[in-house]
This record gives sequence, C-alpha cells and structure tokens, in this order.
Amino acid sequence: MGIAEKIAEKIINTHHMAVENRLCSRFLTPKSGCSICADHCPVTAITVSEKGAAIQAGCLDCGVCLSVCPNGAFRINGRDDKEIIEEIGSKVNAQHPVEGQGLKVFSITCEHGDEASNLVLSCLGRLTEALLLEPAKLGVSTIEIRQPLCKECPNKKAAPHIGRIIQQARYLYELLGIKEDCISVSSVEFRENKNSELRTPHSELRTISRRQFFGSIKNKAIEVAVAAVPGNGDGGDNGKHELFRDAIQNKPENAKRAMLLRSIEDISREGRGEGAGHQDKRAGNVQVPAGESIIAELEVSADCTACGVCVALCPAGAIKKEWSESGFRLSYIPSLCTNCGVCKEVCMPKAIKIKGSASLNMLLEEKERELFSSLKKRCIVCRTDFIGGTSEICPLCINIHNKQQAAIKNLFAKGGSCERA
Repeated sequence: MGIAEKIAEKIINTHHMAVENRLCSRFLTPKSGCSICADHCPVTAITVSEKGAAIQAGCLDCGVCLSVCPNGAFRINGRDDKEIIEEIGSKVNAQHPVEGQGLKVFSITCEHGDEASNLVLSCLGRLTEALLLEPAKLGVSTIEIRQPLCKECPNKKAAPHIGRIIQQARYLYELLGIKEDCISVSSVEFRENKNSELRTPHSELRTISRRQFFGSIKNKAIEVAVAAVPGNGDGGDNGKHELFRDAIQNKPENAKRAMLLRSIEDISREGRGEGAGHQDKRAGNVQVPAGESIIAELEVSADCTACGVCVALCPAGAIKKEWSESGFRLSYIPSLCTNCGVCKEVCMPKAIKIKGSASLNMLLEEKERELFSSLKKRCIVCRTDFIGGTSEICPLCINIHNKQQAAIKNLFAKGGSCERA
C-alpha cells in the first residue's frame, strides 16, 4: 500500500477500536492459525497476518472482535465492558438502591431488537462472559436475551458467537451455583430502524470547518510518513522486531480476562441476592470439552527440554519456568490460560498436550500448578544447564552437530555429482 492509499485509509477509517498485538497469537507465532476475529467480523474489516490483527476501513465499532478474542487483544475507546457494567448496575438498582432488591428480570437486546429492553448493544455478539455475570451478581433472577432474526441483519456473521457466549455463561453459572435457566433466549421482531437507546461513540455528527478538515489531512499525512520510515511504527521489519521483543519481555494484561476473574471472585465471595437463580450448593467440578472451554488443562511429558519457548510466547503470561540449584520447574497459572493453544503449537519436542476437557474450577485458583520438574545436567560441550535424555550433551549442541553433519554430507554429495558430470 502506497503513502497516498495509507493517508486515505486513515482519514476514512474513523473507528474507535484498537488492537494490542502483543496479545495476538498470530503476531507471536506463525504456527498459530487463529483468525477468529476476522471470521466473525460482520463487515470483514479485520485482517490477520504475521503482523497480527489489523482493523481496516469500514469498522462499525460493533465490538464483536472484543468478545471473540480469548486473549483480549482488542480494546474500544468508548463504551467498553466497564462502562456497560456500570449501566447494568444503575438500571438494576434504579428503583431500589439497595443491592439485591432491584430488577428481577433484566433484558438485553441489539440495535435491531426490542427497544424496551434494559440494555441495548450494537450486536448481541458483543456480549462477554463478564457482562452476563453482572446481572446475576446484582440479584437478578432472569436474564432475558431478546434476539431478533439474525439472518436478516447486516451483522449476521457474528450470529454463531451469540450462542457460544451464552453457553460459556451457563457453564460459569453452574460453577458459581447459579441456576442454568437464569438465562433465557427469546425471539423478537427484527427492526430495520436502529434502536434509539443505543449509544455509540460516534453517533452524533459534528460540523467542522474547511481549515479543520485540511488540518486533519495534514496530521494524518505526517503520521503515515513517520510510520513509513524503516524503524518507525509499523514501517519496516525493525518495528516488528522491536515490538516482538517487547511482547515477550513485557506482557500486557488481558483486561477482558481480568474483568471476568474479578466478577467470579465477587460472586464467590459475596454471593448473590435471594434471586439470581441461587442454588444452595455450588457444583463440585464443572468439566467442559476442550473445544468449548475458555481455559485449558495442560500436561507436559518428560520430552520437555526446558527451552522456555512456551513461556516466552504465551500471550497471557500463564506459563512460568524456574531454574534452581538442583533442577528445573515448569508451572502455569490456570486462571490466566485462555486455551489459545500457542504453547502446544510452538513446543518443539511436542511435550505439551491439551487435555480433552478442562475443569472450570481452575478459574477459582490463584496459585500456580506444577506441570513438569526435572533434575538438571551441565552440557560437556557448551557448559550450559539442560534436562532430559541420557546424553551428557545438551539438545542444542546435538542439533547443531547434526546440522553440520548434514551440511557436510550434502556438500560431498554435490561435489561427487559434479565429478561424474
């Protein structure tokens, strides 16, 4: 894309979404095949590549990408989860300021749904687990999802995610002792005109002067020109390398998961009102199939070589390694794991496995779980510590030796064919 095209795109692309690519698995490793954000974007405004996810012109600020990304790589400058949770709290307790004595039925719809609903979102695919926990936390007995016919909606690509996020909420309800039927889904008429109660960051147009317009173009041109210089912003490989180094050394917080964990902690500690479909007894162990789980249960075999690649590339910073005087220890914090699968994909000896199901009870754990431990040895060639195997030479040195031998063999093979020619 040329400079002129980049300037034009920045002028047209006035969305309020942002991407933190240090949390994007596609940015961290080419072995990740994740494209969930692009697959569910209603207007195909997201592309994914080795540089991570990028938002193109045409973005509607619907926030579906924020909901579908397990690693919390997307942020919205405006009506984020925190603001929506505040809206939920104010509406639940509007008639009764005492927590737990407010609304007993809380309805949620989209911009084409029932305008009489308590909460209106740009798309029901914008829902997150934390948003569906909040009404139950405040004592609501029933959370009603009023869903219009999605096949008539321009945002219909996001429709499959609605069912998935509702199912995730039901798993969490079971974990926290909330009755599954606390959440219900009802069909409502699809309205062509968008709901008047929907608040979007740029719903109000404002008039700008000729000077402001051309000043904006000038600023965008400067911004693109700076970024196009190798080593600045996203121009050139150096920018990518610098960001990648920062990504593996300073992992940003997954704000989406942090908010969910706070909601779970609040409900576990304080309980809910007498409503909220409260059950007297919390479920003992909630097992979820790996393909549907928001958390993974890992196991590591003795093939682990302590290379640390899984630790460096885990977007959530959930995996930890520790060397001691006697050995090596690999552990992880289950509640931070998002089941993105990066650790499994990048493990060179294929020592990391993801179990067929995961216990959601791990979300209640704050402590680390040990995955693997081993006594260490010192390589007689490079004098570095390593683990595993029966050899006194570390896997890295063995690999270098094998490559050298292969290169020599290849060199002689080429030389022999030349002589015969």
